[in-house]
Amino acid sequence: MQTLKFSPSEPPPFSGSVPAGMDTQARQGVFEAWTAFIGEIITKGGVSDIILTSWGRCTARRNGQLESVDMPVALRGDDPFSVFTAQLFSSADTSDQGSQEAIIAIGGQRLRAVEIRCDHGMRGGREITLRVISESIPAIGDIAFPSALVDRFVENEGGLLVLAGATGSGKSTSIAAMLQEAAVRKPLRIISIEDPIEYRFEDTPIGSIFTQRQLGRDSPDYVSALKRALRMNPDVIFVGEIRDTKVAEMVIEAASTGHRVLTTMHGGDPVTALRRLLSMATAAGMPSPVDSLADCFEACVAQKLVSFGKEHPRVAIHEVLTRTTGVISKLRQGQINTLSSDIETGRHAGMVTFKLSLALRQQEGKVPPGVPLPAM
Repeated sequence: MQTLKFSPSEPPPFSGSVPAGMDTQARQGVFEAWTAFIGEIITKGGVSDIILTSWGRCTARRNGQLESVDMPVALRGDDPFSVFTAQLFSSADTSDQGSQEAIIAIGGQRLRAVEIRCDHGMRGGREITLRVISESIPAIGDIAFPSALVDRFVENEGGLLVLAGATGSGKSTSIAAMLQEAAVRKPLRIISIEDPIEYRFEDTPIGSIFTQRQLGRDSPDYVSALKRALRMNPDVIFVGEIRDTKVAEMVIEAASTGHRVLTTMHGGDPVTALRRLLSMATAAGMPSPVDSLADCFEACVAQKLVSFGKEHPRVAIHEVLTRTTGVISKLRQGQINTLSSDIETGRHAGMVTFKLSLALRQQEGKVPPGVPLPAM
């Protein structure tokens, strides 16, 4: 196999550059070897992510735990890596010169693939992270998502529900289950704006209809897509993620005008997420963001996936803050930091702490017996 030469300061070429001396049949053989290797990792079960590098390191995250995977010698190095990525990202949505991503399928399994340039030794390297995307939307009861929140979301004509959590905490799965549950309970016009689309929804027999839009392909950005969504007679708008100040402002405005709005953002707990949301809306120059949020706020849910080792599936737990007279009063008075006490004492209003949520999962038998519970 031909070896590509690079200067010490030059990173290996991005996808699209393949060894000039390798014919089509040889390239296809390398690609098939890669897909077989990845497929074998996935079929072992419990894998959420696979991390591959151009210098031969492979790591899988199984049930929340990282484990090293021995990569075949034939797949190590820049040549086989370049062959693989050239085909993998042939229709990528490239957002900058140092990274690109795409939704792909290997052996019938959909994956979200992200490739980046990175440092390795005296010169650059490349790395791919593959996120496994479930083919089916789970039932809301199967993921232990607070059912009272779904009831609240379906019955209310408007309002904002924020799902917070770290990357990989299962937000996309919870959102999909929630939207699907809402769609089978009540005829709804649901518009989603996603980057990328992970779960695909189908219209329901009772009359719910879905319109899914993907950034880059269907709209240039969240702001433009959200503006259009507001003119499309929606009952529910799902905004995939609040990434910047303008999106934060528009999400609050959309919910304030009587629409049900569901969105996600990074944040370890509901109080932190709301504080960050208000900070972003304020930075956007939104007039009276505190009052606007207080007018439309329905709930903020933080989600974590708790790991109990490689041999056990992770368990979702939640911390929930819901709309009450006391919560809204504190929001209007700028007392966000004191809302944690409302969560502690608000179980009658559907509020739950992470600690209580974990105890409930244990009572439901979702926590492996004999495994010590992590501190919350």
